[in-house]
Order: sequence, then structure tokens, then C-alpha cells
Amino acid sequence: MICVFLISCLLTSSWAQERIIEPPLRIEFLPPEETQHLSARNVSLAWIRMPVDHFDPKNPDTFLMRFMFNEQFFGGDGYPVFILVGGEWNINAGWLLAGNMFEMARENRGYQIYTEHRYYGETLPYSNFTTENLRFLNVDQALADLAYFIHDLKKQPRFAGSKIILYGGSYAANMVLWFKQRYPHLVLGTVASSGPILGKVDFTGYLEVVHEAFLLEGGQQCINTINEGIADTIAAMATEEGRRLLEQNYSCISGNTPMEKIGGYIAAARGLGNSCWRLGYENFLASYSLNTNCKFDEEFVFNAVERVNQIFGGLEPNVNNTINIHGYIDPWRALGVYDRDLKDNSPTASHCFDMQSWLATDTIFMTHVQQNARRIVTSWLST
Repeated sequence: MICVFLISCLLTSSWAQERIIEPPLRIEFLPPEETQHLSARNVSLAWIRMPVDHFDPKNPDTFLMRFMFNEQFFGGDGYPVFILVGGEWNINAGWLLAGNMFEMARENRGYQIYTEHRYYGETLPYSNFTTENLRFLNVDQALADLAYFIHDLKKQPRFAGSKIILYGGSYAANMVLWFKQRYPHLVLGTVASSGPILGKVDFTGYLEVVHEAFLLEGGQQCINTINEGIADTIAAMATEEGRRLLEQNYSCISGNTPMEKIGGYIAAARGLGNSCWRLGYENFLASYSLNTNCKFDEEFVFNAVERVNQIFGGLEPNVNNTINIHGYIDPWRALGVYDRDLKDNSPTASHCFDMQSWLATDTIFMTHVQQNARRIVTSWLST
């Protein structure tokens, strides 16, 4: 459905109460649904002072990194520590109250921690996001944050002998897998859910998996509706009358025509409610350039992607004790390893669903993957 969103970026509404849709620089990583009804009294909030630049000893700048913890199952000195790694989102206490890592902690009498990624949530090295300040928003610094955090944690006597397990989903799955490669002495093992570990600029594979997913779930009729709706949308852009029709169809009300169905879906997915929206293409591009004094060009992007693949191994990372999990209809699996084990001791199992608690709608295979991950982690801890 990304193709539908990209088409919507070309549209401009002229209604009252307009809302500009901002680029998805941050996402909501929602915790298991049942945690909405649970008290967070077992979860505490804390901060650690972190260097802005781990690789320049002459840079004195620091910032406060936020993290949460839950010690309700902790067995005491030397028992394991489970760290859920945050990505491009606000950390939420709910992930320390339910989910597969929560069950791992329960079964192994472990201590739970949820770390927040620099520049996201309330963990802000700088309040002004200029290009100069954003130099320190990269995975090298973020991995070093985790290393610094774990090193500091192990200074406490009760954690000095604790084995560390990292858990991460999506981009954070990349982080935990790459962390195990770069800092293998600091963690026993990691669980990586839906990690798109191959860097790629022109990623067409996403929509190929989306197409397959819609075909599997909705059949050919669903595909026909999408194709017809997109074709009608493109045709309507060519005339003034057609553009006025787009303003009506791409609203929060889903109609009966293929175009109306797609428009209603986009409006609902973007949380527009009953308000109007404006997605002017120039405004959309300009929103990426706020508070910056230079732009990243094409050469920079390609070089950065090549560097990531060269350093971390792309689809052939040399990593031990990593559980690598992907869903078949997860579009990000096209950038991950889903059809083989990474290594003999790093096995492979929709996007991050395995991180949730058990759901009545889960397939037998999903339940098996969750349980198998917990069994493997327990076996690591018992050796």
C-alpha cells in the first residue's frame, strides 16, 4: 500500500481545517494490547548520562538517555538481564508488562530494561535538529550507547555476573544483531525480530511482498480493486475536473469505487478523522528540510548504504547466538534472511508480531516461533 501513499503525496486539498501530513520520521511501536488495561506500577523510569560522541575524547558534550526497567521477576545477584532496544520511537512501559521478552524474563527470573534511542522520545542530545547536530544520529553512536549502558550496568554488584540478552524489532532488530557482531563480549545472545539488515537504496522488494500479501489475504479481486483505483487516480490528475474528484475521494469517508476505497483507506491509516488534509508535493519535500543548512545528495546516500553492508555483512552477517525471526508477509523480509539460518547457532523463525503476547488469532506456527525463541534463550542461559 506504499504505492498508494506515494500517489497521495501528489494531491493537494483546498478544504477548510487543513492538516499537513508530516513525514514519518518517527513511528509508534505500540505495546501488546492487553497492557492498556494494566497498571505500570512495576515499571520505573531512569536516566543515564551519555557522551554525545563516543569516538572523540575531546568532545565533552553529554546528554541524558532515558530508560525504563521492571524487576518484578528478578531473582537476585547474577540472574539474567533482558534489554529491549528502542528504535525510532517513544519507549512505552507496556513492553515491560507483556510480550515475548516479558515471558522470557518471567521464565528465567530476569531483570527487564527498555532503552530509548538517541534523538527519539525524550532522549534528545540537542533540542535543535540542525544538520550539524544530527551528525551524531547514526547506528555507530547508537550501538556505542548500548555498550556504554551495559558497561555501566555491570558495575553494579548485583549485575556483575549477569548474562545479557538483547531483544529488538524492526530497525532495533538490526541493532541487536549488529551489536552482537561488534560487542560480542557484552551480550550472551540476541533476538532480532523482522530486521531489514541489507542496506538498499531502490527497495522495490517492499511492494512485491505487499502485493503477495494482499493476494494471499484478499485474493485477485483485492488486487484488481487496488490496480483500478491507482489507475483511476493517475488518470484523474490530468484534468481540473479530475483533481476536484480526487479532493472528494481522498477524504476520511470510504466509498464504493476503487478510488474511493483507496482514498478512505489512506485517510483512515493516517488517522485523519473528520479533518481535511493537504499533501502538496513541495510541502512534503520541504518538511524534510526544516532546520537544516545542507542536504544529503545521492552520492552520500549510496556511499552510506555501501558502508553499512560492508561493515555489518549485509545478508551474510558473521554473528553467533542470534535468533533471527521474519514473517512471510512482512514487506521488510525482502531485506532480511528468512529462508535459512544465519549460522548453526543463529536460527531463523507479520512484522514484529512475534514480540507480542499470545493472541487468539495467532497461527500454530506463530505460537511455535515464540515458544522456540524462549526455549533457545533459556538454553543459552543454562550453559
